[in-house]
Amino acid sequence: MAATLTPAVLARLESTSRALLSPLAFDDTDTWRRAVNAEFGALLGGSHTLFRLPTGDGGHYTDDGEDLVAGLMTFAQDVTPDMITYWDEAPNVWHTDRRELGIEAFSWDVVAEVVRRGGLDVGRAPVWNEVFFRHGVRDYAGLITTRPEGDAILWSLGPRLGTTDGGLQGPMLRMLAPAFRAGLDALDRLAAHRAALDAVGEPLAAYDADGREVFRSAALGDLLAADPEAATVEAALGALARQARRVGFGRRGETAAGVPVAAEVTTARTAYRLRVALLPAGALHPTEAFLVSVAPARGLHVLPAPDALRQSLGLTRREAEVALLVARGLSNAEIADRLFVSVHTVRHHVEAVMGKLELTGRGREAVAAALLSCEHGGI
Repeated sequence: MAATLTPAVLARLESTSRALLSPLAFDDTDTWRRAVNAEFGALLGGSHTLFRLPTGDGGHYTDDGEDLVAGLMTFAQDVTPDMITYWDEAPNVWHTDRRELGIEAFSWDVVAEVVRRGGLDVGRAPVWNEVFFRHGVRDYAGLITTRPEGDAILWSLGPRLGTTDGGLQGPMLRMLAPAFRAGLDALDRLAAHRAALDAVGEPLAAYDADGREVFRSAALGDLLAADPEAATVEAALGALARQARRVGFGRRGETAAGVPVAAEVTTARTAYRLRVALLPAGALHPTEAFLVSVAPARGLHVLPAPDALRQSLGLTRREAEVALLVARGLSNAEIADRLFVSVHTVRHHVEAVMGKLELTGRGREAVAAALLSCEHGGI
């Protein structure tokens, strides 16, 4: 008798598809990946779910499989934004041949067959024996797609997946593959929009219709990092964005009478002129957003460039990026979202930066002062 998709499985499949399609509906990339992990793991019935975005540090992310990931990384020979190369040749054969074959949905049997065609046996491969089998993983399935920057992979793993029987696993994965690609495309567009705004070089922040910040340009971070009363400016930015919700309603033919489109805020350092503009849905958020520009009345010192920090403090490229984001007031989770790495990786870089700056705390003001001192010869 042919397998059928029950109403319960169809509902779970639809829920998983919605999660894959909507990265912009979440506050940051990690929150989206947590939601995808939960839905995908529940759909396939695995004990672990791993979601890797291609980044320079390997990009593994998981809620419940840290030991499994750590085991995999002990076999990593070279980690690049494009892919991970392993000491064990079997996973290298899989990733290389998978690309050539255009495989986007995989299972244990699919991987084993591709590796077998490459002249190797998955059952004898060290990675499978010393990592997967040791952690009780003898079945897995997932989605994989090659992006310009490398492979993005979503796995569900366990002793035995719940959808293995009945022949439903393959069709469900093939149904989800387009949603996986589309969600990653949306994430790429978001990154491109942010990069474009950063390239403008102007102090800018964007807020959703509820007044929550969804983007802050590097120039604004530098500007506020140099002002001890940055919190006053940030409060004014949020207030203006919340009031500007009615600008969007006005665009749709409703009243916008009395809506502020500009404001001024003064600190001990300088006065700032804030101006608001409407961004279309999908630019930085699923719904309309509000872009607020900040123009200081007088010039302020800005934080040094990453290359200057690398030369003067001996920071790595990533450490310099993290140091500047800490100085701009971003949390570890926000930095992880901005750099597309895990929070654990950010925490590691922050600790290294604090050591090199000889600081005992992570306070934004202390880090900003240390970096400004470095720029002006104080370190």
